[in-house]
Amino acid sequence: MANEKLVTLDQLNIVKGYIDAADAKAIKSAEYADNKITLYTTADKSGDAAVEIDLPEEMFLDQAKTTFVDEFYWTNTAYPGTENPDLNGKPVLVLAVKGDETVSYSFVSIEALVKVYTGEDTDTSEVTVEDGAIKVDVKLSVEEGNALVKKDDGLYVAAPEVPEEIVYATNEEVEALFKA
Repeated sequence: MANEKLVTLDQLNIVKGYIDAADAKAIKSAEYADNKITLYTTADKSGDAAVEIDLPEEMFLDQAKTTFVDEFYWTNTAYPGTENPDLNGKPVLVLAVKGDETVSYSFVSIEALVKVYTGEDTDTSEVTVEDGAIKVDVKLSVEEGNALVKKDDGLYVAAPEVPEEIVYATNEEVEALFKA
């Protein structure tokens, strides 16, 4: 066989040297503290760290400090580290995001999310908006002979009276209109 050859102890020491050198670089232990992962080449975590990985600060919504404020008023005391968003008196959703040691605030104007509607009258209707409901009241003319009326179930116009029998004019009667 072509690969069957004898190896001397000196040659095995060369191979052992490669293995020892690679083993010295291998990670054998790790530690996590303060959002940092530290990797060591020793089993007991002694000596200098081979690698340190800084992880970003863990952040999450702070439910206790996240609130809806019907009439918002900004102060640096209430919302430290923020700038005045110029939303005083408006409905605002205050989002509080908590990190390991800090809380940061964001402000969302509810007016930017919800369109406020108002009623506008026309010549034929009055429109009102109250408590989230839009109401239209139709105006009826008081002029004599107006057939349109308001009923409990809606607007109504009586059908014109139609005679039981329709009598058609004769050709002679129509021609007589033009011979005078």
